[in-house]
Amino acid sequence: MRIPGVDDKNGWGFRIHFCLQSAMLIVGAYGNFAADSYCFLLLAHTSLFKDLLYCKFQDLNEILQQYPRNSLRSKPLVQDILKWHQKHVL
Repeated sequence: MRIPGVDDKNGWGFRIHFCLQSAMLIVGAYGNFAADSYCFLLLAHTSLFKDLLYCKFQDLNEILQQYPRNSLRSKPLVQDILKWHQKHVL
């Protein structure tokens, strides 16, 4: 990459080009690291959400086994699961 108006053949022009390219490499490396970190966190949180949802369904299953066909006890748990799922999907 050449900077208009800066001669890369002399000493100072070479240094200016070298510094600019070094800065661009640093910014690019940081961007690559940030993108990798975002992907890793997204995958790690997906398994965490899966485990939390599994625990919520286990609680609902216990209530349904203890009190079958009792909507007063199961409805709040189902509503909680749906609200939690909608919140974290967004």
